[in-house]
Amino acid sequence: MICDDCGNRRGRSAARIRRPACAKCGGLLVQRADDNQAVVIERLKVYHRQFRAAWSSNYRVRPTFRSIDGAQPPDRVAADLGRRRFAAGPPTAAAGVQG
Repeated sequence: MICDDCGNRRGRSAARIRRPACAKCGGLLVQRADDNQAVVIERLKVYHRQFRAAWSSNYRVRPTFRSIDGAQPPDRVAADLGRRRFAAGPPTAAAGVQG
């Protein structure tokens, strides 16, 4: 919610009030034009298309990169992390770890 008069932002809890008013100036609180399901879905599409792919390809080429199936039960994820961490060998300065 955002004040239609002064632009002050309020949380969603303000929407539960019968006539939501701005705490700063008393103006009417309205929903932002970009605060809707369609906008959120589009933002997620952009994230997956641009940022996630670039991030993933950047880190996958690093020698310390390990892929873990996080959908497993927590104990199996922890075991996989332990195995893959030690399989990588000792950390080096090139990997960003100072010793």
